[in-house]
Amino acid sequence: MTLDELDNIQREVKAGYMKTLNNIQNYFGSEIKYFEIKKDSIKLAAEIFEESLRMIEEEKVKILGGGI
Repeated sequence: MTLDELDNIQREVKAGYMKTLNNIQNYFGSEIKYFEIKKDSIKLAAEIFEESLRMIEEEKVKILGGGI
């Protein structure tokens, strides 16, 4: 995989994360009774986002010769 391909994936991951957060906010709105579900959903989305970006950065290091 090339750096350009990884950069494109990274942009897609970030866009998907923002879309997920917006969907959660739109779906649950400001209803108090859904606060815990909303909080857990945002936490899960953040964990997936962070792990995806970490994996992309590792691949970039490999390509640039840092090898893992």
